[in-house]
Amino acid sequence: MGGTERLYWQDPYARAFEATVTEVTPGENGEHVVTLEQTLFYPEAGGQRCDVGTLGGAEVLHVDDDNGVLRHRIRGPAPERGQKVTGQVDWARRFDMMQQHTAQHILSAGFHEVLKAATVSARLGERGCTIDLGDLKEIPLDVVFQVEDRINQVIWDDRAVRAHFPSPEELARMPLRRTPKVDEGIRVIEVEEFDFSPCGGTHVRRTGELGAIRVLKTERYKGGIRAEFCAGSRALREAREKAGILEKLGAMLSSGAPEVAVAVEKLQGALRQETRARSELWGELVQHLAGRYAAQAVMLGSRRAVVAALERRSRAEARTLAMRLTADDPTCACALVVEEDGRPQLVVSAGAQSGVNAGAVVKRATTEVGGRGGGKPELAEGAGPAGGSTDALLDAVRKAVSEM
Repeated sequence: MGGTERLYWQDPYARAFEATVTEVTPGENGEHVVTLEQTLFYPEAGGQRCDVGTLGGAEVLHVDDDNGVLRHRIRGPAPERGQKVTGQVDWARRFDMMQQHTAQHILSAGFHEVLKAATVSARLGERGCTIDLGDLKEIPLDVVFQVEDRINQVIWDDRAVRAHFPSPEELARMPLRRTPKVDEGIRVIEVEEFDFSPCGGTHVRRTGELGAIRVLKTERYKGGIRAEFCAGSRALREAREKAGILEKLGAMLSSGAPEVAVAVEKLQGALRQETRARSELWGELVQHLAGRYAAQAVMLGSRRAVVAALERRSRAEARTLAMRLTADDPTCACALVVEEDGRPQLVVSAGAQSGVNAGAVVKRATTEVGGRGGGKPELAEGAGPAGGSTDALLDAVRKAVSEM
């Protein structure tokens, strides 16, 4: 079978087409895989998501490229071989991908121009888009802004975006940003007077259709830098979302958007002071509580232990108390349960002479109630399931200690 004619290369703005079915094979869950003599549907390739839409009366769920033959996975009435069908591309998704893919070329060219950084891979998702830049350890924010300024000027210049199928001689004269991955049938996307890059994807006609490109963040990734970006309608949505968040935060903090950061810094400072004060008070209280809880120790089988719920305290505070109790009395084990993050949290500390294996107790008790946990023989932690019972976890601990 020959390859499928790719109509999206001729006109990426076309939304509907007619084609003859060349093959139909059954798939899973009542789905079918259909091949056509020609198609507007772009396949999953080059980091770009495939097109979806309709084919006849069926929904096109996915499109793959099988050595030049494009296979459409559909759900719904399956056409017959030789039948003429009409396809309709989901235009909103297609245009969004055209904007993001063209933006990726421009952004990669911007980083190459400013930092001589090569794009080693790209991903164009339905939500997030990223490029990975090799041989970089970090990118200062002012350099990110420099790249943004450069590429957005290219957008506002409204430059032409052209697709070429060059001869070997023409290809040799093109200032390609990267080497083609194939040896023949090479397609090159040109951003006028800015970038030439081999690519089989769909792109806008002019850079002005992107509106703007925003670099959302950069982070270290696999020895290089990953940059997340968005363009076009996504850039508008992202700006609106952040404006909404700032407005809400401003209302909560009784400040305007420009003063939100200052207000948050003040709250963080106050919180740090409160946390330090709480920690100091808890440290003073622990000595008293350790003696009081030690007096509640009971024999569970042949082991002496304290098993109790600790109200209005964190797991970290429970850990401090349990460790203090067993340090003061090494013949005793201490198991404390607190409520945190919507589930019962367990801490077990075993005194050196208690004969209790804290890790084994936590693993058995949390498993019994549908949670998980474990640790070392002297100290272990775990949690029950979300919404789980504190009493059930305490009972499981008592059982685990008494049968040890």
